[in-house]
Amino acid sequence: KSGISKSRPSRNSSGWQGGKKIFINITGTYSSNGASESDWAFKTRNTNYWPSGTDMIIDVSSNGKVVGRGGNGGNASGGDGGNGSNGLRYMSGAQLNNGGYISAGGGGGGGGSRAEQNDWGDRNDAEGGGGGGGNGLPAGKGGSGKNKKESNGDGGKGGTATETY
Repeated sequence: KSGISKSRPSRNSSGWQGGKKIFINITGTYSSNGASESDWAFKTRNTNYWPSGTDMIIDVSSNGKVVGRGGNGGNASGGDGGNGSNGLRYMSGAQLNNGGYISAGGGGGGGGSRAEQNDWGDRNDAEGGGGGGGNGLPAGKGGSGKNKKESNGDGGKGGTATETY
């Protein structure tokens, strides 16, 4: 599942008084396919969103996966790799039981630098290769192209696997 957004249940004036217990059971795959690097594959919102006294338990079952997307590789001859996105962001104070797999997306590799050889007027150039795509769901795309920078590109930053807020 990708980009799924669920809203809290509607509440009346007395229905949420004193809070509720929320149990989230993750049994499938949640990814940040198509998301920006600052997005999360799965998030619950913070404590200000839920009424006071709300208890939350997040259970990632043995076949559950929450995975950020991988960053794209940098283009040839020095392009920087893209950043990966994030995994699971959940309410501060929630209980997390992880029996499955939670991962941030990895950053893409930087593109290789250009090389030049000049032997008494016989000049040879070689473009560096594109950087590899970062690990994630989906994985980042490998870099390509012909860029004339002289230095190696930097690898992208990996995302955050879990964070409370």
